[in-house]
Amino acid sequence: MATGELYRNAANNQILLRDTKLIRDGATSLGIDFLIIAGGGGTTDAATFYGGGGGAGGYIYNTGLTINVGTYPIVIGNGGVKVNGDDSTFSGYTAIGGGAGRERNTAGNNGGCGGGAGMPNAGTLAGGTGSQGFNGGSTNIGLSTRGAGGGGIGAVGGDNAGSNTAGSGGNGLIFSIFTGTTFGGGGEGSDGNNATPGIGGGGSSGASPTNGTPNTGGGGGGVGGSQTGKNGGSGIAMFRFLTSDLSDFTITGGSSSINGSYTIITFTTSSNLVIT
Repeated sequence: MATGELYRNAANNQILLRDTKLIRDGATSLGIDFLIIAGGGGTTDAATFYGGGGGAGGYIYNTGLTINVGTYPIVIGNGGVKVNGDDSTFSGYTAIGGGAGRERNTAGNNGGCGGGAGMPNAGTLAGGTGSQGFNGGSTNIGLSTRGAGGGGIGAVGGDNAGSNTAGSGGNGLIFSIFTGTTFGGGGEGSDGNNATPGIGGGGSSGASPTNGTPNTGGGGGGVGGSQTGKNGGSGIAMFRFLTSDLSDFTITGGSSSINGSYTIITFTTSSNLVIT
């Protein structure tokens, strides 16, 4: 049965049915919001004493854009394995991998969010600079022998402080139009004394350091002593479409969920977003 809207033809005073589905069949674009997050920075092996936490992967968040039918490669960045995280990309947009948290006497790496500095032999060391988030924490041997926290996408990584306190990882952010999950937390500085990992997948330090949480872009936890470096968490990409706009389109790739009036397409591994 045909569906559509009724209208009056003034020429012959007939009431006719306009098929709205046919009118929209020629559409070649639709609205889109998206979030891409890169892989978090890892942490290098300890060179005795205490290293910094990894910086979270950088992010790109856009709303109110238009996308045409077509095939769009989605690259999800891996977390760094003792190095910076890998970039995540979509349609010319690039989220930058998080900076690595470094070993003793080494400044934090630059990245999407900066890696935390290791304990200095003397003076101070700077945290890495975040280009799409916040900087990693710095260290001062006059305050503490502990490492600094990695930067998050929502807050700077913590500096080391008095009473042998390590720097906390910078917290991440929630993008509520997609999900209630927090993404992009920085890794905790070693040895974790009086410090915490960044909310949003940042790795912890201490006796059993942890990797950044997969698909959050969280930074790896800082290490010390004879501990080996930890990995950053892998990235993620999320796309939001008004569900009512999808009646004339087919979307494949990723996993689908509903959030109110919107359809969310999520990629946790590299693949293609295909709109036909």
